[in-house]
Amino acid sequence: MPQSFVYSQRGDLYDMLYFNDKTPELDFLEWLFETTSIETQNHKILDMGAGTGRLLIPLTKKGYKIVGQEPFSAMRD
Repeated sequence: MPQSFVYSQRGDLYDMLYFNDKTPELDFLEWLFETTSIETQNHKILDMGAGTGRLLIPLTKKGYKIVGQEPFSAMRD
């Protein structure tokens, strides 16, 4: 199944088909934020191509202020 089909029409399948374990990416992003002194209270983070929010949502729950942009409505839904 081509990725473009998933992005544009079946965003509900994205998380199931790709990147099931997001822990390494979340660990990397948190390390990056800590080492660059991004303060969760004073900075906003822009997630371009946020997809289904698979990283945005858990980071928001940890207190990071994140704004997501996603061009495909199927992914946003």
